[in-house]
Amino acid sequence: MPLLGTSSVSLEVEPHKAERLAELMHAVRLAAQAEPEGYTAFMRDAPSVHYMSLSITHSHLLDPMFVIEVNYDLPEGRFWLELDAALGPQIRDMLRCCKRPRGSDAALYDATVEEGTRLSVAPYLERRAAVPSVYHHGNRGLVRARIVAERELFDATRKTIAQNEAEWRKLSPSDLHRELRSALMPDFPWLAKPAAPRFTRGERLGDYLRFGVAIVAALLILALPGFVAAQLMTLEWFLILTVLAAGLIWLGLYRLRGPVEGTGTGDGAGLIRSLLGSWKLLVTGVAIYLVTVAVTGTLSLAVFSEMPLAQAWHAAIRPLLQSLLFSLTVVIPGLVLWLRRLELDDSTQNRPNVDPTMLAEMARREDWLNQNHMISIVPLKPGALRSWAVRAGHFLLKLYLRMKIVDGYLGGMRTIHFAHWAFVDNGARLMFHSNYDLSWEAYLDDFIEKAHEGLTLAWSNGLGFPPTRMLLGDGASHGRLFKAWARQSMGYTSFWYCAYPELTVDQIERNWRIASGLHKPQLRNAEAATWLNDL
Repeated sequence: MPLLGTSSVSLEVEPHKAERLAELMHAVRLAAQAEPEGYTAFMRDAPSVHYMSLSITHSHLLDPMFVIEVNYDLPEGRFWLELDAALGPQIRDMLRCCKRPRGSDAALYDATVEEGTRLSVAPYLERRAAVPSVYHHGNRGLVRARIVAERELFDATRKTIAQNEAEWRKLSPSDLHRELRSALMPDFPWLAKPAAPRFTRGERLGDYLRFGVAIVAALLILALPGFVAAQLMTLEWFLILTVLAAGLIWLGLYRLRGPVEGTGTGDGAGLIRSLLGSWKLLVTGVAIYLVTVAVTGTLSLAVFSEMPLAQAWHAAIRPLLQSLLFSLTVVIPGLVLWLRRLELDDSTQNRPNVDPTMLAEMARREDWLNQNHMISIVPLKPGALRSWAVRAGHFLLKLYLRMKIVDGYLGGMRTIHFAHWAFVDNGARLMFHSNYDLSWEAYLDDFIEKAHEGLTLAWSNGLGFPPTRMLLGDGASHGRLFKAWARQSMGYTSFWYCAYPELTVDQIERNWRIASGLHKPQLRNAEAATWLNDL
């Protein structure tokens, strides 16, 4: 099955070598652009790469950072070897501009950058690659070779019809499909084989299972205080404690529900709306949790305490229900109240300082194609609860996106090819990459309008992020302020490669539907009529 990978490598740069590093990246871009059709050698030597970028990011507090971002088809280890074959000497020179790591990677770095060495750069890059905390693949299950082949098929299909459009229009939809397939078959013999599935039922089942296991594990952790309380007191005292604690916490949430004066956007109900909109998922998760823990607890008591099964069931179910009640009414609302108090004390930037020179450089490099690239790195707010919340939020969001999104749509948007977040600097900063359609302004406007809650959840722990409310409310809905904050955190991309720069996410899906139809020897008239709408 197709294996799409996303990785990024972030390395500190020696300040006095930053200019030299920029020159090396610029030289790679100029050499690629100088080829007859642009990037032809890289396309040949790195046939699995969808997107790749090389960037330097700057910070007023830290030294520059060199970042390699890649999206590819192979297993990670094989991919870095492929990249070494395509750009090994150039990347080695760039690594020589970076700081020598002080940990266990120091010896490998020395061997990699040593003068005259023939050691591949792949092991060092693989060792330093960050695991994405959240990622999105716009055309999941489509490898680069398939995207390119289906683009060529679409172009040939349109060209074939255009040569004698009047005659084609006389045919019924099913006849047109059959004749068109026959006309294209000599140039595209792979149409004779059934279309390869983008993902299997087993893969989709795995997506659901991973998310389900994560929800059960999260509920189990949050239920631990309730388990302890249930063991330490009688049912009557447990219920009294639960009612009193829940009453105080919910009263606090009610009193702090509003925005700080002058910071509201009319979107403060993000958390409540998300919970209501996901009630089926939540109910299913709680039901799976109850069944899983009840069965596990019953069997454990029956085996290890030698209880009869019925007695073990009654002994397990009561503390289970008590702990679940306590977690849903006290623990989870209590954590939200704690975070809400932190939100009210957060410092924000009402006027983010965007460097005019950097802004001009970014603007100069954007909008040359149908697609663009952005990189952003932001420092994270301190605190144990925030650190736990942002990592848990990212982990669940990653699994949820993997389970939910299979057709390219992300919150009503279909403009993102590949995107990911990753923690860098021992988790002190959050890095974001996106390869997207349209202009940067249109892309962010789309995000703000259609997916601002997910954007707020993923980025709200960034230092200076616009004021949030109850984790999901406001935040990115502060349109101008959010865009200025995002611009401030961005750096410009020195080298950016895309294997299919003329294709949008939507067009790739359109090409796939056309190809899927042509793989079939025959379509019914109604099915063929629907298929023809994409032509």
